[in-house]
Amino acid sequence: MPVKNIDAIKPMNSVDMGFVCGIPMLEEVQLTGTIDGTNDTFTFPAANYPIYPKNSLSITPQPGDVTIRTKKGTTYTVVNVTSIELVTDPATGFQVFGAVKLTTPPTSEGADGVYGKCVTELEPYIAQDIKTGIKMDSNTTGRIRSKMKNTVWGAMEVTVEQENLLGDLEPIKQILMQPYSGSGTVETGYQAHEFPNTPKDLYGYIPIENGDTVVGRFYFKSCQAVPKDLPGVKEGDNISFNLQISVAESPILLTPTAT
Repeated sequence: MPVKNIDAIKPMNSVDMGFVCGIPMLEEVQLTGTIDGTNDTFTFPAANYPIYPKNSLSITPQPGDVTIRTKKGTTYTVVNVTSIELVTDPATGFQVFGAVKLTTPPTSEGADGVYGKCVTELEPYIAQDIKTGIKMDSNTTGRIRSKMKNTVWGAMEVTVEQENLLGDLEPIKQILMQPYSGSGTVETGYQAHEFPNTPKDLYGYIPIENGDTVVGRFYFKSCQAVPKDLPGVKEGDNISFNLQISVAESPILLTPTAT
C-alpha cells in the first residue's frame, strides 16, 4: 500500500457522491443508422440511453453489456459489437454512451433493420440524502469450561435508502412502476402506470468522484427498489419521495489501479 500524507488529504462531501440506477429494457428496440455495408454505427433511441455498464466491472459500458441483432424478414441474427460509442443527446447537448459499433457493417441484402437491448442508466433526482446499510447473519457460540466465544458469519443484507425532491415523475415511473396492464381504457394523450406485484429487477452504483476524477464506484447487482412512501409535502416545503433499494449480491468496489 502506498504511503500517504494523511494531513494533506481533504474530506469529500455531498458533491462527490450519488446513486445511479440501471433499468433493464424489457423489449428490444430498433436502432437508427444506415444499412449499406459500410456504416457500422447504430444508435439507440434517446429513451434508452445512457447505456449502463451492466458488467459492473468497468466505468464505461462494454460490448458485452448490450445484445444486438439484425433482422431480415422474420429471421433474427445476433451480431458482434466492437465498442459502445458516445452520442450527443439532442435535448441536452450532453455526450452520453448511446450507440454501438458493430464488428461487421450490415448489408441491405442481409438485414432490414438493427435491433438491440441494453440497461438504461437513470440517476434518481433530485437526490438529497443517501444512506447505506449492511447487516450480516451471525451465530455466536461458546462451550463449557471456556471463556472463549466464536462467531460464525452468514448471509449479507445490503440496502440503499435515498430521499429525493420531486422534479418530475419520471424516476418514479421508471424505477418503481410498470405500464398499466388492466382492462380499462387510458385517455388519449396520457400514460398509465401501476406498481408491479413484485419489485422490478434493477442494477445500481454509487459513484465517488473528486471533480472529474473517478475515485471509485460501489456496484450493486440484483437490486430491487420499493417506495418508502408516495410524494408528500408540508406547507412551504418542496415535494419529496423516498426510495429503498435492496441488494441480493455482495457489492463490488471498482477503483483505479494505483500508479
